[in-house]
Amino acid sequence: MKKIGRLLGIVVIVTILLTELYLRMFLYEQLKTRQTGTNRIPDSLKVFNREPNVEEAYITPGVNNRFRSNNMGYVGPDFNAKKTSGVFRIIVIGNSNVVGKQMDGANNFCVVLQKIFVANNMKVEVINCAREGGGKDIQNLYIIKDEIIKYQPDLVLLENQGRLQYERYVYEGYHNYTLEYDPLKPETRVVCIKIVDNIYKYKWLTRIYDMSYIVRAICKQYVDNHSNWEVKKLYSRNSKFEIYLYTYIKKDAKVYLPTYYVTWNYASTELNKVKSSLDSIDCRLVLFTYGSYSDDFKVFLKDKKINFIQLKTGDYNYLPLNSKLEGHTNEIGHALIAERLFSQMIIKNYIPKNIQQNDTVNK
Repeated sequence: MKKIGRLLGIVVIVTILLTELYLRMFLYEQLKTRQTGTNRIPDSLKVFNREPNVEEAYITPGVNNRFRSNNMGYVGPDFNAKKTSGVFRIIVIGNSNVVGKQMDGANNFCVVLQKIFVANNMKVEVINCAREGGGKDIQNLYIIKDEIIKYQPDLVLLENQGRLQYERYVYEGYHNYTLEYDPLKPETRVVCIKIVDNIYKYKWLTRIYDMSYIVRAICKQYVDNHSNWEVKKLYSRNSKFEIYLYTYIKKDAKVYLPTYYVTWNYASTELNKVKSSLDSIDCRLVLFTYGSYSDDFKVFLKDKKINFIQLKTGDYNYLPLNSKLEGHTNEIGHALIAERLFSQMIIKNYIPKNIQQNDTVNK
């Protein structure tokens, strides 16, 4: 019996070691430790700001990206607030897909678009002023009116997928985590801080997770099955264990915040304010979507005399245009977006003829 017991013990140990080896070799990307970058200073109007010139890493399944916030606190090359004479300046506004840090590489569509203009000898400058965070369509309008206009753009490209949402939240970096809470309810920030502090308090639990990929796989499977990563379900259940797991795995401490779908009248008012501000500096506003707008939304934009571009790349959450494990658009998708944006801007004459003809003049 003792020999059988020893044999079973050896079999169990070998099985555990082989399983660990398998998970580390073949499921490393799905189970690796994440970093999401914590250079985030909360701002009730813009969701957050970044401190300029800070090196960060964004590491999630399928993505190993390191980047630096530029001299203005955005993700992208440095630029001067004052526009160079004779250069047509395009500023792109949007959410995480425009920021591009979730892709595995630096060639997001703003960078590729700039290269296309350079290749065509056009004096065009493309600046990425996007901030990640979904559901902030109205905040993006505030950003244009209160901030972007200072950079003297000639054309503002605003990413909008046909939704007019306003989620009242801010991001804040805290230790190695991102807090997400309601700026008008200080108690929600306290909740987020407490979640992270508890993780540091019970460090022995996270040490077990860090050491064993078997434990990581079990924890991920548990959270996937019980919450499907939906924050509303997760936090409405008020399970401290699930909140602990979700926060440690995702590196996000958040409270459930409702989504506000603004009325057409409110959206119209805010769009008109932005359009009037840009008109005053002879700048055009153009909305764009990766797919197609609904008929109702197109009627709304046409009625307000707002220009728009439909890139018709399909649902950018599907392969081969998205990151297989992370979900945001990959480099293939970003290249396609840049090419279609360029062709649509030329076709619709959003780029002035004299700028388009620079290559001919130079020759």
